[in-house]
Amino acid sequence: MAVRLPPKGMIAAACVAHVLSMLCFSAFPTLLPEFIELWSMSATEAGSVSSAFFVGYTLSVPVLTILSDRIDARRIYLFSSLLTAAGCASFAIFADGPITASLCHALIGAGVGGTYMPGLKALGDHIGGRLFVRATAFYTGMFGVGGALSYLIADGVYMVAGWPPVFMLAAVTAAIAGFVLFFALPPTTPETDHIPLHSIRSVLMNKTAVTWSICYGLHSGELFALRAWAVAFLVFVTAQQPPPDGGFAEWFTPVRVVALTTLLGLPLTIFGNEMCIRYGRRLVVCCVMIVTGAAALATGFSAYSLYLWAALSIFLYNCAIMADSSALTAGALTNAQPGLRGATMALHSTLGFAGGAAGPFIIGFTLDQAGGSGSETAWMLAFAQMALIGIICPILIRLMRPAGAPGDIDRPEPAM
Repeated sequence: MAVRLPPKGMIAAACVAHVLSMLCFSAFPTLLPEFIELWSMSATEAGSVSSAFFVGYTLSVPVLTILSDRIDARRIYLFSSLLTAAGCASFAIFADGPITASLCHALIGAGVGGTYMPGLKALGDHIGGRLFVRATAFYTGMFGVGGALSYLIADGVYMVAGWPPVFMLAAVTAAIAGFVLFFALPPTTPETDHIPLHSIRSVLMNKTAVTWSICYGLHSGELFALRAWAVAFLVFVTAQQPPPDGGFAEWFTPVRVVALTTLLGLPLTIFGNEMCIRYGRRLVVCCVMIVTGAAALATGFSAYSLYLWAALSIFLYNCAIMADSSALTAGALTNAQPGLRGATMALHSTLGFAGGAAGPFIIGFTLDQAGGSGSETAWMLAFAQMALIGIICPILIRLMRPAGAPGDIDRPEPAM
């Protein structure tokens, strides 16, 4: 039986569950330098293992999220959390190289694919209007909080007990997440008892939602490429120019830098969404994308610099990326047609994590083709590719002119 909570209590419970479900997310990127050495992987193979998570996500999310229009989203969330737990346990027990690691990582991604958007769908079934717009910002921001904690916990557990316990712990927290959300939110009567065959076509005809979702896919490719390779990049910089003992480098190790920047995603994504409400979604997102492109170029050039500047570049780049994360999601989901929110979420999340699947692999492939992960030029070219997102998305938004979300200055919230 679900606990009866007020709307803000349901938002808090969903956010806690989301953080717990995400503690598996950064485990492999955190330990990437160790896995490259342990399994003698090339950069392309390492990027493939990172991408496998998003391949699994992309394959599962259309089915599981669309089903949330006909099945209580809490049940989908619980099933998917247990699937994530099974994937994490499998990684700890069976992963012994890039092939087995990719298969297990894909299973983890498939489970997370049934928690991220269905969790938001379960929340949206009970709240609406501007409160849901703001809840979306908090919920998506928790993606960064969970990812940051995942970096720190994975690093700490690895230092004490090795890498298999990292994934076993993530299996436990994923299972707990499923039960937290299942019992914290009340059950929902589905809006329909069948999935109309025209639902996907109807979603695709929604120009506003599709435009924001395409931008989200490009944004996710950039974001998850950075998340997958940031630790390895900073390890490379320290190897090229070892910092002096003590001071900044002693406290802000590569893992801690990336964890801190990921943690700051929560206030930044909320701030970005609030700026959209105040100044207009199209204007703010375009400005953020341009700044993000410039930050990507600066990060690439920092491969030639001292560790302090490379760490600062990663910090600023991640801040820029996260500023429009929830703004894109809120723009798509609040413009969903009645009865098709689950299908809209499925398209949005599929495009997002298809980009996430491509990003880490493309960066790994680029590194290998340009001289390897031990080359400054290779890293500069890899980040230059990521900077292209800052050019493509503003052009697309300018051409398509998608509507904002309820409550934006250029789209007032309708009277209830």
